[in-house]
Amino acid sequence: MTTLCVTLTALLVLTTGIVGGIYLYRQFAQYRLRHFRGWCSIPYVEPSSRYEEMHRTSASNPVFDAQKQDNINIETMINDLAKQMRESMDDSLLSESNQYFDEEFDIDVEFEQYERIEVPNFSHGRRGRFVHDFAKNMTGIIDVEEGRCFVLPLNRSQVLPPQSLFDLVVKMRTGY
Repeated sequence: MTTLCVTLTALLVLTTGIVGGIYLYRQFAQYRLRHFRGWCSIPYVEPSSRYEEMHRTSASNPVFDAQKQDNINIETMINDLAKQMRESMDDSLLSESNQYFDEEFDIDVEFEQYERIEVPNFSHGRRGRFVHDFAKNMTGIIDVEEGRCFVLPLNRSQVLPPQSLFDLVVKMRTGY
């Protein structure tokens, strides 16, 4: 009788282990299929003449509504900040061998719910994280070093949806 109880207990433990292992494997395998995690090297570049030309032609249009003017003001502030960051970077950061910075990202490819992008620490900047929630149409910008978070409406004209960002990264990796 004792041998039967020990055998049944061992079979129960073995069965529970196998079923639990299969369940965990499926959960992690599905997560890896639904999410694309990786990194991408982005070059440090100077503002292009095409970008400046685009703003020059749009500025010549006499019909500006308030929202367009606000967008131009915000873009100008961002461009000025980026220019200051480029000017303040050490020469070692912009050496011949290191003209790129790496961004890490996590993209929800299956449900297209969110994108999480880790931005590196620049010489006089801060490390940050951008989380674009497409289900709630919100963007979260997390200042990792100061422990602050800013929540903004998602600007779908400036932010690629998860599948489009995934396609772009795949094309960049294959040299397209």
